[in-house]
Amino acid sequence: MKQIFKNVVKNQTSKTVLTILLLLILVVNANAQHDWTEQVAAYKPMVVNIEISSEIVFETEAKGTSFATGFVVDAERGIIATNRHVTGSSPAYIKINFHDGSFTEARILYYDPTHDFGFYQIHPDEVDFELQAVELGEWGELALGDELLLIGNNEKEEYTIKFGRIKN
Repeated sequence: MKQIFKNVVKNQTSKTVLTILLLLILVVNANAQHDWTEQVAAYKPMVVNIEISSEIVFETEAKGTSFATGFVVDAERGIIATNRHVTGSSPAYIKINFHDGSFTEARILYYDPTHDFGFYQIHPDEVDFELQAVELGEWGELALGDELLLIGNNEKEEYTIKFGRIKN
């Protein structure tokens, strides 16, 4: 009886270990992320890091230097989109840093305080490479489960790359 119990436990343990191993393989494969290497290389030149320095500020804006993300929306005219809370309304020195380490100055072109978007403008001829603009898509075409790639400048960390999926 002891031997039968040992064999049953041994077989049950083997089955349990095998089941856990199979579940781990399924989980790892289910969570395997898309290889974004090509997309990161293609989109990185379209994303810019913005450095804003202000000494005289209006309303609730803060003095000092802050960092944010923008992206080129019109390469020919040198227009960069960002958020209104990034552009601010105070006089500031705006430095646009590019993927290759180069940079240029920018000026506020427009901001919308209600919808939190704004635009900077640079002189494209002052950039040592050909600017590339992002192609904007339709948010309505996104669906639950779609994979996402986020490239940005999170808290002065240049070109942070994040991946995810659309969830409800």
